[in-house]
Amino acid sequence: MRACWILICGLGLILAGAEARAQSVAELLVSQSAVERHGLTRAWFAQLPLAGVRTKIVAVVPDDDLLLISTTAGEVHALDAETGRLVWSAQVGDPRQPTLRPAGNGQPTFRKAHWKPEGMAKPAAVAPANAAATDAATATPAAGAEAGTAAVPVDTKVPTVDASAPMPNNLVVAVVNGTTLYLLDRADGRPHIDGKSKQVWQVELRNLPKNGPMITDENVYVPTANGHIETYAINDLKAGVTYVTSSGRNELPPVVSGQRVAWISDKGTVHITLPDGVTPKFEVDLGGPATAQVAVHAPFVFAANSDGYLFCIRETEGAVLWSFATGSPIRHAPVAVRDVVYVLPEDAGVYCISAADGHEEWVNANPRQLLAASPTKVYTVDRWNRMLVLDGKAGGTLDTIPLPTDVRPLTNPQTDRILLSSDTGMLQCLHETVMSEPAYYTTPKIALPPKPVPPPTVAKPKAETDDADKPKPEPVKPKKKPDADTPPVVKPVKPAAKKPAN
Repeated sequence: MRACWILICGLGLILAGAEARAQSVAELLVSQSAVERHGLTRAWFAQLPLAGVRTKIVAVVPDDDLLLISTTAGEVHALDAETGRLVWSAQVGDPRQPTLRPAGNGQPTFRKAHWKPEGMAKPAAVAPANAAATDAATATPAAGAEAGTAAVPVDTKVPTVDASAPMPNNLVVAVVNGTTLYLLDRADGRPHIDGKSKQVWQVELRNLPKNGPMITDENVYVPTANGHIETYAINDLKAGVTYVTSSGRNELPPVVSGQRVAWISDKGTVHITLPDGVTPKFEVDLGGPATAQVAVHAPFVFAANSDGYLFCIRETEGAVLWSFATGSPIRHAPVAVRDVVYVLPEDAGVYCISAADGHEEWVNANPRQLLAASPTKVYTVDRWNRMLVLDGKAGGTLDTIPLPTDVRPLTNPQTDRILLSSDTGMLQCLHETVMSEPAYYTTPKIALPPKPVPPPTVAKPKAETDDADKPKPEPVKPKKKPDADTPPVVKPVKPAAKKPAN
């Protein structure tokens, strides 16, 4: 009898937790009618299939056409960034071990392989790993959600793809669980198989990981507690680890800048590698400690330090093009959008700085976090968790939209889509009504520094001589040498005159 009572109580607690989660869906959603009054629309919302009531989202990372999400239970989910459709889910490692933010190499590899330079086409939709993922993604909204709104709309458009572009064969997702680094296939979330050893790709890190990984076409980078960055080859698991050292401790993930890799240490030194990605080439000292990750728009690296300075560095030369002083410590990574850079100093609002020469375009003192930027507006969040709509040209506040209390705004450094999440696994996407297609941030155009002009050279006049009017002697013609086949000319010898006899 006692066992039955315990079982009944346990089932009641589970049902109560599920009911509480269902009731919280409506509380976490931004009202569609409310955002429509401000020129926005909610493109989609989705509830992740989390492992349990206590499971929470660790990080949401935009990676071109996907949103990569890691949870406290060792789960990794991939959502279609444009439709909210669940593409795949995977369990990595031990749920009791901490799972760090994931990373994928869809940016910039996916865009380079699928997108044309002019008139970017929409990337191809990725099929879900199994039918269960599709069923979970297209399920009916939980109780309390707005009627008539699909939880996860499915995009049925046929995208245009550049068929002439080479297709990459090593698109993967990297995630660290505990002290183990895992690679998953980006298309379906299955464990990645090493190309040489034909084994499941996973390695035990040599040191305690300090932050989530970063991944390129060839390598995976993991900052560790001893200050080094451990690097592993995607296509050669048995190659082992390569340590990338630098000045200071590296607690922030590196970033890809063209064919190079850039990162910043706690001492405020920006490191830029050779195109091989593992050999440091340039070290740029910012003059103070740093806690903000660098941002890139190749070939330019934007870095900030705790003294409140923002720097623009050319990654091919390691040269500082300009610097800008904000007067307050900068602890958030700058965001480069088209021809400007947004930076948010501590308790100083948001600065819009020209990427060309570093002059201030405008400043607004209210925001505390950047959400996204459209061609005409900038979306931010203030200290009271209200979304502020700013004028993209002048920086003035155009509108204020209150957000639900438990909603966590996310910074989207890739497109104009506004992303919101919650610890319980609810994600939603907003965008301007007129922006049916995402606006991808393009590389700012920064003019090359003028080359130094050499001093003009003055031609020296020829020295005048007294013999200038004298006729020049004719050149002596060289004697013609006889040919080998021509017989030599023999001159006749005159006989000597005879002396008269006495």
